[in-house]
Amino acid sequence: MSKPSECGSLAHLHSMIVDRIPDAVVAVGRDGCIMSWNRAAERLFGLSADAVLGRRAHDVQLSPWFSAEEEAAIASAAERGEVLRREGFRSAGNGGPVHLELSIAPLAAPDGVPAGTLVVMRDISGAKQKERALEQRIEALRRASDRLRLSEALIPICAHC
Repeated sequence: MSKPSECGSLAHLHSMIVDRIPDAVVAVGRDGCIMSWNRAAERLFGLSADAVLGRRAHDVQLSPWFSAEEEAAIASAAERGEVLRREGFRSAGNGGPVHLELSIAPLAAPDGVPAGTLVVMRDISGAKQKERALEQRIEALRRASDRLRLSEALIPICAHC
């Protein structure tokens, strides 16, 4: 593997890597301004990096970004240096709801000073849809099995008559 200096700057390399991640990756500074917004975030929310970088997360149309309860949980987890994992519905760039899995982690400067928050969002709508369909099939099989057991119990009685 080449050294970063041979292929370009380390910051450029990191930027290329983050842009290739299929999950939305957003970094928000301590001041609440968006510092990083990858291509997956652009697709998910329908907003370009140019439209959001440097703006406060609440001022960008991410409706809703996080509820007051979630923000309190995020702040509490950040104070403890923990990663917070959540699932929930958000509004996608097309206005429709999207089921997301969120990982929210505190960011710290090399000296340990809090620098902001990293939010990674994975669209799990398709997986949840498949899960619901599978649960419906399992329930249908359960009902069919119950009917079959009832029929099996009735057959000897009817045969005896």
